[in-house]
Amino acid sequence: MIFRASLLVLALGSNAFAQDDIEVQSLDALDPMEVGLPGAIFDMTLWDGTTAMLARTALSQLPAADSEGYASSALAEMSRAILVSGGYPPSGARGETSLAALRADRLLAAGGAYDGFDLLERTPNLNRSPELARLHTDLGFATDNVERACYTARALLDERDSAYWVRVRALCMAAEGQNSAAELTAELADTIEPDPDYNRMFFAFTLGQMIEDEMPAVDSAVDMALYRVTAADQSAGVPFAEGTPVWLVNAVGEPRLPNFLQTDDPQAELARAETLDGHQRRIALISVLATPGDNAAAATALNLLMTDEADPLDGLRLYGSDVSSIQVDADTLVHAERFAMAAVLAGDIRTARRWLNGMVDGPPAPDMMPGELPGKPDVAGEALEGAEVASEWTPASADQIVAVQLAMALAEDRVETPSMEALLAAYLERHGDTVLADVIALQRLGAPAVENLRGRLAGREPETVSPYVLAMEEAAAVGARAEAGLFAVAALNASQDVDTMARTAPVLNELGLRRAMLELVLERLIQRSS
Repeated sequence: MIFRASLLVLALGSNAFAQDDIEVQSLDALDPMEVGLPGAIFDMTLWDGTTAMLARTALSQLPAADSEGYASSALAEMSRAILVSGGYPPSGARGETSLAALRADRLLAAGGAYDGFDLLERTPNLNRSPELARLHTDLGFATDNVERACYTARALLDERDSAYWVRVRALCMAAEGQNSAAELTAELADTIEPDPDYNRMFFAFTLGQMIEDEMPAVDSAVDMALYRVTAADQSAGVPFAEGTPVWLVNAVGEPRLPNFLQTDDPQAELARAETLDGHQRRIALISVLATPGDNAAAATALNLLMTDEADPLDGLRLYGSDVSSIQVDADTLVHAERFAMAAVLAGDIRTARRWLNGMVDGPPAPDMMPGELPGKPDVAGEALEGAEVASEWTPASADQIVAVQLAMALAEDRVETPSMEALLAAYLERHGDTVLADVIALQRLGAPAVENLRGRLAGREPETVSPYVLAMEEAAAVGARAEAGLFAVAALNASQDVDTMARTAPVLNELGLRRAMLELVLERLIQRSS
């Protein structure tokens, strides 16, 4: 926008510019595709070489907001880095709000509700596009930005008379204290399309009442906004209806934890937690983890919190930052590989290395007072007393040690170092052809060649190349960067076979998505190790 404003000043103040065929656009002509967010990898020319039709085709191959999403967090992050990049629209797409809506929908699947809301907050002229306006309004309610959602609802120009928009306006009136007008508006919406669940929560809100018994099912962002102000008990989680959009469920997340979480007896609380399930079990386990003094109980609680998640990687990500609070000793080393991998995913390589050292060398020696040496007289000439003897521990296997070392190398992007050859050779020897795709992808990113890799590749069964791979390579060949990146993500989300990994890795590396590709290989490594 600043660039365009400068052009306008120059054009108005210089005869030389006035004589040239320069198209000067006012600031309000900013296209929705030109809006971007932090974390973008491309500049304003990302859609160069791409037509409106090709952009729509590429975006359509990504998971939609109402789908189950991406095969991995790394792929979602790849997609997000592209989709938050703002730039000049594809050829022939200026002013096409449907393309901007498609981009926003795909960003919602990749980056979540807050990214989607932030993008649309920066998008001009939402009131002229019912599709963009509805998405912004829903995201405003989902992220508890009710005032912004209502602003868009009031400003909308077209398609204002549907049941959805009438109910939104009723909710906004009630939020502003205009209860009589709000109730009349809600009754009007019911004549268009009945919604008993909305009505029950809405009229409880206008009457200033809380719903003490069973809450109505929540199946929309508007319902979610009403649930927040009418549910007397919100500790058990939102009663989502079947078919509620996945993005809305993800945006709400887990119920809030109590303000203070500790326990007087960690062992007893740990035993109680094992009899519970759901949110109450989570509260009990976090209480044990948050209570200092019992390292073994805290480690067990942390391990259970990680394993309770449906997706093992989600568990490691959610609680990876808590690993640094656990001390390495003979009792906790039983969880060493999982804790090390969780620390790697959290970006805490120092903590991961501490657990790796424990896997290799065993529990560290007990802390000594200054001037003391193990097994030697202290400075007063008296023998050490009360020194604890470390419990027995089971050494980690070579496979576990290699897996953690390889994970750390991926997280630190040390794939081009000579030591990677030995790690990859050991990894390939342990897992065989099942890790060929990972090894060849890393070699495309600069890892040293592994002995007999060519023989393994030549001897495998042929694979069918995805059309997404071919489209990616064609887009990359003509410099259509955003298009190439989107097709690469679509290809990897559909299949991570040898051919796909080998051919997408160098393209993603060239596009600036090297870290995301390494993260994908890291995820595959951890899933295989867990």
